[in-house]
Amino acid sequence: MSTDVDLPVVHNTAAKRFEISLDSRIVRTALDYARAQNLKVMPLCPFTAGFIHRHPEYRDLVLEGYRY
Repeated sequence: MSTDVDLPVVHNTAAKRFEISLDSRIVRTALDYARAQNLKVMPLCPFTAGFIHRHPEYRDLVLEGYRY
């Protein structure tokens, strides 16, 4: 089974990294799942924390005491 997917890779020289745009789908899906299951999240991953910061509709899911 091949896992190769044809996604454009961008060299972000300002950030000194290579990037693939996935429209943050994995984080949105996980947060929607947490909401449906009445779960709270601990945004330990900087990407997830940044996503929640940019999408205030998910801030209510953050476990009290954790920053996003």
